[in-house]
Amino acid sequence: MYSYEDRMRAVQLYIKLGKRANATIRQLG
Repeated sequence: MYSYEDRMRAVQLYIKLGKRANATIRQLG
């Protein structure tokens, strides 16, 4: 399970990266 802080960090990173996040996740996955 993820803590509230971890979720906020993920959300901030997603917003900061924008659509690039999807491409990054695909490359890492």
